[in-house]
Amino acid sequence: ATATSVLGQAPAGTFSFVADGSPLGGCTNLPPAGTNPPTATCTTNALLFGIHHVTASWTGDDYHEGSASDVLAYEVARLSTRTLLATGCAPVFVENQPLALHAAVTGTFMPIGSVRFEQNGATLCQGVPLVAGTATCVASNLVTGGQPMSPYSFTASYTGDDVNAPSTSVMLGITVLSAVEAVMHDGFDPIPAGCPSH
Repeated sequence: ATATSVLGQAPAGTFSFVADGSPLGGCTNLPPAGTNPPTATCTTNALLFGIHHVTASWTGDDYHEGSASDVLAYEVARLSTRTLLATGCAPVFVENQPLALHAAVTGTFMPIGSVRFEQNGATLCQGVPLVAGTATCVASNLVTGGQPMSPYSFTASYTGDDVNAPSTSVMLGITVLSAVEAVMHDGFDPIPAGCPSH
């Protein structure tokens, strides 16, 4: 913020900055730098996601009335995130078995909030909280509908928070085989805990 005088002399007084009608912490009654015209600078990390309206005011001195700036509309964006969807289970297995899905959300700052899982475009699990950046959902009763096999697609969407922007994973494809048509393995293959036989 800068104060100028029609008298040609450097005004005295102090500056204050206000955002959305409230004083910005550490940015009130700031003395100007030793420049002509006098200038004061405010640095803040108090503005959260969204559009804010910022003004600066000057107190005036013995020779000058105080004044206020025009309103500056300032938009604070959220940081980008990345959501990955994976499963430790086989991508092809026999119907009517549960499938564990895991979403991992990463960002510059640890994302908080929740994740929505979708199965073929419909909500499968809603509002699953992130714990240390991950969330889990189990898809049950995956069937072929009388067909030899049926493909399923899954996505995970992070809702975002005050600092981190939402993000959506790429699609994860799974194929379910008919129990009538499938040829089962011999049972000696290692299968991760919580995964269907295949």
